[in-house]
Amino acid sequence: MHGGNPPGGGQRLRCQSGENVFLSNRTAAKAEALAAELGCQTATNAEVAGDCDLIFLAVKPQMMEALLAPPQPAKNEDGDKPMPPKPKKVIKAYQRAIVFPAKSLESEAEIDAYVEQMRRQLKQLLKGCDGIQLK
Repeated sequence: MHGGNPPGGGQRLRCQSGENVFLSNRTAAKAEALAAELGCQTATNAEVAGDCDLIFLAVKPQMMEALLAPPQPAKNEDGDKPMPPKPKKVIKAYQRAIVFPAKSLESEAEIDAYVEQMRRQLKQLLKGCDGIQLK
């Protein structure tokens, strides 16, 4: 989602849905402030364009033509060769209550065993992906 001014109900609803929502703005600080308010993440315009399945634009009419211009490939530090695209990260989402079930713990030994069980489970969930998100 490309953040505009001011945040509308659509942005708020989408961020609260639990989906992976990324906000981008010409000014990173504005995107970060809005993301913090809405509980979303930030990304660059290039990351949004390369990684997101759906993109919602909130753009001032006079800026639309420049926004829709084809993106230029990123260049390496020397500025001569295009950089390869970053591989898309795979983040798997899990409900926290499933990963960390409710339980009464009455001793340090029970706490240690519970934490160790969670550690093993989290490591298992991390296999085959770049990260996990607990909701």
